[in-house]
Amino acid sequence: MNKHLLITLITLFSFQSVFAQLPNGSIAPDFNLTDINGSTHRLYDYTDQGYTVFIDFSAVWCPPCWGYHQTGALEDLYMNHGPAGMPHVDSNTTDDVMVFMIEGDGNTVAELNGNGSSTYGDWVTGVNDSDPASGLTLYPIICTDGTANSTAVTSDFQIGYWPTIYMVCPDRIVIEAGQSSSPYSLVNCPPPASSDNDARTFDYAGETLTCEGDLVPEIMIQNYGLVDLTSVTIEVTVNGNSVSTTPWTGNLTTYATQNITLPALTGLANNDVVNIFV
Repeated sequence: MNKHLLITLITLFSFQSVFAQLPNGSIAPDFNLTDINGSTHRLYDYTDQGYTVFIDFSAVWCPPCWGYHQTGALEDLYMNHGPAGMPHVDSNTTDDVMVFMIEGDGNTVAELNGNGSSTYGDWVTGVNDSDPASGLTLYPIICTDGTANSTAVTSDFQIGYWPTIYMVCPDRIVIEAGQSSSPYSLVNCPPPASSDNDARTFDYAGETLTCEGDLVPEIMIQNYGLVDLTSVTIEVTVNGNSVSTTPWTGNLTTYATQNITLPALTGLANNDVVNIFV
């Protein structure tokens, strides 16, 4: 199915916002991390299987992190909606959610287990863990002390405060979920890819102008189809007049993305309207 998509740049004299976190609508960076029980987890493996993934970025010394952890909201989410067959997941699970805690400040497994003066307590056993003797955490906990994983994942997700809870939809789009007492109510992701050939774009996030002059626009496309996306044509207009047509070729698998830099626009004036058609 061919799509005719439109992005309209904000009027000139606009500015690009600076975000402390990944802005809602961003593509989640992939990760491949090892939890404290030695199991490895790749984010896109879960999203590609249709799971909505909640990621709790916390620090062991952080009072609000500990307070939210103690509510057991993410534990309930995992037990009732987590992947079928995983430890501590109910046999009647909806099987559509995955949950991680990432201790993103480089603290140790010992501190996660409640040992040391800088930690608020035992983060591992879980508030609602009915089987602590199993030796398994309720849901996967990632340590970033440099032993198996580093704090690079914290930087990748642009964590600016603790806790930060992200929800990542199956299409890899990020939404900051906040400290919700009922996180499952937030699961409202777009339908999965269903057409063989489909593509989409996102809110414009490339270069903008603060004065009249030149602009090099950039857009992100995503393969929203079931077969590999190998080509698109991108037309740029100014005030309704075509100024460039750019063919793109590549090989994007389902949900993969690509940033595309387009030909420079020169001599733009105040209130010019730039449209990008894919």
